[in-house]
Amino acid sequence: MSSEEEGGDLFLTQRKFVETKDVSDDADDFHFRFASPLSEEELQKKLDVCVPQKTKYKNDWAVGVFRRWQEERRQRSIAENFMKPLGALKDDFENMDASDMNMALKYFLVEARKADGSMYPSVTMHGLYTALASSLKLGGSKFNLMQDDAFADARKSLDAVMHERSSAGLGADVRKHTEAISREEENCLWEKGCLGESNPQQLLDTIVYLTGLYFALRGGKEHQALRLHQNPQITGPFVDNNGRRYFKYREDVSKTNTGGIRDRKLERKEVRAYVKH
Repeated sequence: MSSEEEGGDLFLTQRKFVETKDVSDDADDFHFRFASPLSEEELQKKLDVCVPQKTKYKNDWAVGVFRRWQEERRQRSIAENFMKPLGALKDDFENMDASDMNMALKYFLVEARKADGSMYPSVTMHGLYTALASSLKLGGSKFNLMQDDAFADARKSLDAVMHERSSAGLGADVRKHTEAISREEENCLWEKGCLGESNPQQLLDTIVYLTGLYFALRGGKEHQALRLHQNPQITGPFVDNNGRRYFKYREDVSKTNTGGIRDRKLERKEVRAYVKH
């Protein structure tokens, strides 16, 4: 049959055409590119890592104090709870509507006390309120205790309580701060054998102490996150412009920089520890 009979001109080319084999032709040659499917529980564990453990603890504490207040309030007389919505005293905090939540918080903040019956300092009261707000946010609630007009009364109540506590000498200055270890105290640790290199445990304690001291690590979490072989945070030795040798710590995640979306533009902490000659 001629090319004219086929309805078109004959096309000549020097390109080599190779027949390709579809993946479905040979299932044995197929390799999965992506990670194995996760279960709902496994995925949730990964999502939970985004929330610092201390934040979870503080939120749970705040919600627990609120629930305890609800329990005690329900034990009060009818007269003391008169005109208080039942939902404010009975519903779970995260399931309340805005009106009941505002009403409950307004009284809760004024009546909240420590386990021994004494008053919380003003800074703790503020922390209690912000922890409740954080708990709602992490739980996916649409409520914003810090900004929504629906909770204006609750914020006024918090402001009044903080003024009251500050006037009573329970202001922000009563907060406990960790004291720095003095040179005399450190020398005492060496002399008593708490620090040294006589045995493995003593050496380990010394390394943890000195690493935290010279690289300004916060608490135990940054110690636990240190890597030795793959992409280590501590590298060196390097030499600066003055010929001094040093090791460098470059933070990747910490309490104030978790490495998430909100932290992507934060400047990471860098600390140099110089070698003593």
